[in-house]
Amino acid sequence: MTNSLPDNQLGFLVAEIELGLTFARMAERAGDAWLAARQRAKAEQAYETVLGLRDRLDLTQAAHADLSRGLEGLRLAIQRISRA
Repeated sequence: MTNSLPDNQLGFLVAEIELGLTFARMAERAGDAWLAARQRAKAEQAYETVLGLRDRLDLTQAAHADLSRGLEGLRLAIQRISRA
């Protein structure tokens, strides 16, 4: 079962992606391994949250594509942290 969500109400999903990217940047700049791991975990949580909601909502093709691009950017940012 999917829930319909108008494109103009996707702001919270976009904000979650942006938040995840912020955590990823903080993890890259952290001078402490524990802090970097914590920030990376928060970025991963944001990724998983949006991924799960995107697939459960009835989105237009354009909205789905926009969220997919944002998620791809977040996924790449998380991968960069993992390699560092």
